[in-house]
Amino acid sequence: MKNSNKKMKINKPLNYYETDLEKYLQITCKDTGALFPGDCDMLLYDRQNLCRCILEFKKTTQRDATPLEGQSFLRHIDRDRSKYTRLNILRTALAEREGRAIPFATVFYSVKAGENKIKIERIGPSLQLEGACTFAIGPDPVENQRLILQKTMEICSQ
Repeated sequence: MKNSNKKMKINKPLNYYETDLEKYLQITCKDTGALFPGDCDMLLYDRQNLCRCILEFKKTTQRDATPLEGQSFLRHIDRDRSKYTRLNILRTALAEREGRAIPFATVFYSVKAGENKIKIERIGPSLQLEGACTFAIGPDPVENQRLILQKTMEICSQ
């Protein structure tokens, strides 16, 4: 609650629990306002078990009039500031543990028919935009996964 200044409402409850702690926090969050560990979308690790980056995923839907190219975490920061602040704290903790900077990025994808692009933005330590790339994906899911990982690592290595 330190960085939220309020109890947090959980809009998307966990349906699957990997740990007893996640289950307990999910069940009690409506009473305590505590966020459960599922708040972080993805931590990407390498083969040496080092965190390569923190990823936040944002979906655009039919209701969102802004095309994918116009999406930015800056559009969401006012509403989601506590989430980005907590993810930034996680980044700092991981960086201290590993002794190196940990990149943080938002990956935008669309579920709109015909929109076949991905946008990745690198977020700086002061929650500022540090870089972005937008690229098209094709019909092959395996190739798309490879391309998204490649582009993520490129933007996170800048």
